[in-house]
Amino acid sequence: MKLGTALIVFGALLHTAQATAAAQSAGAGAGLPCDGSLPSWMEGWSPLSPAADLPRRLPGAPRLPDLIALPAPRVGLFWTAGIPGGLPFELADSRTEFRAQAWGISGDYRRPLDPGQALVGGLSALGWRPLGERAAAIGRVSFDYESLDPSSYAHVLRPYPSSPLVSTDTSAPAVRRSPARLEAAAGWRLGAWGVGLAVGYQAVDNRSRRTGLPRIGRAAVSGVRVGLARTIGARGLRVGAYGRWLGGAETVSIAALSQLGVAHELKGYAEPEPIDITALYRRRIEHDTRAAGLAAAGAWHGISWTLFAERARHEETQSSQERDDPAEDRWRATATTVAGAAQAQVSRRGALATVDARWIWLNGSAERADLTGGIFRAQESALVVSAEVRQTPSPGGWGYAVGVSVRREARTRRDVIAEFGTEIEGWVHGATLEFARSYSDRVFASAGYAGSVYWRTATLPDPAALSPIYQRLIAPELAVYATEAAAHSAALTLRWRASGSTSLCVQGRYTVLYPRGVGPPLEFLPDGNRVSWSLALTVVLAG
Repeated sequence: MKLGTALIVFGALLHTAQATAAAQSAGAGAGLPCDGSLPSWMEGWSPLSPAADLPRRLPGAPRLPDLIALPAPRVGLFWTAGIPGGLPFELADSRTEFRAQAWGISGDYRRPLDPGQALVGGLSALGWRPLGERAAAIGRVSFDYESLDPSSYAHVLRPYPSSPLVSTDTSAPAVRRSPARLEAAAGWRLGAWGVGLAVGYQAVDNRSRRTGLPRIGRAAVSGVRVGLARTIGARGLRVGAYGRWLGGAETVSIAALSQLGVAHELKGYAEPEPIDITALYRRRIEHDTRAAGLAAAGAWHGISWTLFAERARHEETQSSQERDDPAEDRWRATATTVAGAAQAQVSRRGALATVDARWIWLNGSAERADLTGGIFRAQESALVVSAEVRQTPSPGGWGYAVGVSVRREARTRRDVIAEFGTEIEGWVHGATLEFARSYSDRVFASAGYAGSVYWRTATLPDPAALSPIYQRLIAPELAVYATEAAAHSAALTLRWRASGSTSLCVQGRYTVLYPRGVGPPLEFLPDGNRVSWSLALTVVLAG
């Protein structure tokens, strides 16, 4: 475990040195969606997790339980609400994992600003452990190499945020990206009090290949979380408070070397002015996000529970001018999050039931540099509820995990300049099932399935009566949201325990997404399906 401790300390020192540096907004969207992403309780503490944003996503299958690849879900001030001061109260074990992973995404059922095909390879390490009797720490480092060929019409890392301000051009060259991420958190217990700090930094290099109209982009983001926790009374009730900051910038340059191009700066649904790229086009995005929250956690009749609420504000500016005080387009958003989780043992064999729910409301307004007042308004909300029961396999026996989930997203978006808007409400109902078998105290295997169906109601304008750019870049996206769809995912996992604390895990996943109903004018609906796969090799050191 010494190597895991060194990793945590190194990450913490590097984060602390870089957290105050000027940064760019790579955020969680720098990487590509992948079936192998970590569960929410392992990522909710991250100082780099976005706030006051509800990215528009494709429908997908729910995450599989990972019955033998990961620990059971956890509930608490740190694991649920992300309060660093809760870590020393809630961490008693040690775990370090080193992972090599590859995954890919392809298929024609995609939005115009999604990559046509992506292949990704990555290395990562994650570790946590107590530090003595009154402190604990967790750290993560990762590096990915992403190949997008073809890419998309967007040359920004996150083309589908809540903000309507997105830069595009007429080319979709092959692109290479190299995201690197470092983050760590530590907490100390001082009697009934707990104090903690989490810091993180992520950088992305983004370059096109084999094109006469090359794109060059760089992005980085810094994040900080601070939090307090306090135990009240003898029954284990704990309360906590936290504040967080996330800030940075992203720059993209497009140079006309051996061919010309045209850029379009989307600022809602109105037709954008074409920008001829005859020499150099440049766009810079800066953002600043601040959030604060309160939480409580405790136990009641054998049920561990956590509740928290957060208020966040996000401000973003975009400019294409290289001078002091440039003309800037702006996006401002505020969001409120209310969430909770509960967990209890439900059988004598130790079956564990976990329920998690989150509800987010967001209001945003965009302004153009050349106009006065808001040009675009958005009112959005997302409700996510999941429930799971799992039984870890005993030596020589079987285990299982069964889960259900519901996700509801409602988006009302109105363009003041174009004088029309859209209303979309979508429901994703999902279910997961996984069986695991222990063949001895060293060999484990599991097979899992996850499926979902997407239902929607939508009020959209007739795209045939609108502008060519709307028909090419916006109408196909809305057609996907307004069309029913289904997703299926399967996974196989093998785990071999080499010694009492060291295990080797191999896991493969495959997911397919496809439309299953009739949407708005079919000429705007993408054909085919969307397929993703992943293969991961993980070495786990567990205490």
